[in-house]
Amino acid sequence: MKISLIIPTVNSEQFLSKSINRLTKVIKNFNYEIIIINDSSDDNTIKVIKGEMKVNKNIKLIDNKKKQGQFNSLIKGISKCTGDLIFTLDDDEEFYYSNILKILRFGKKKNLLM
Repeated sequence: MKISLIIPTVNSEQFLSKSINRLTKVIKNFNYEIIIINDSSDDNTIKVIKGEMKVNKNIKLIDNKKKQGQFNSLIKGISKCTGDLIFTLDDDEEFYYSNILKILRFGKKKNLLM
């Protein structure tokens, strides 16, 4: 089973690396992809994402040249994902990443996931 994690982001250079690192620690034992959609940031967010992509080949980038908003960015990310299970996440860790493990464990326990 492959997990797709979709993260729309805009102007998040200050905390995005920390968020990505925390997320990858939680899901490191899974087959996963992280799709980050940069919604036309005007700071160094794109540079941060590209730096993370050099370290982690499971990270993919969609770069909106024109602002499309969170919803449209999510739809764009979902359309590009290849996972069997999709999580949509905020770029600022509002959804505690450890909850992903809880969801996966619950799904396996109830035979909802293989």
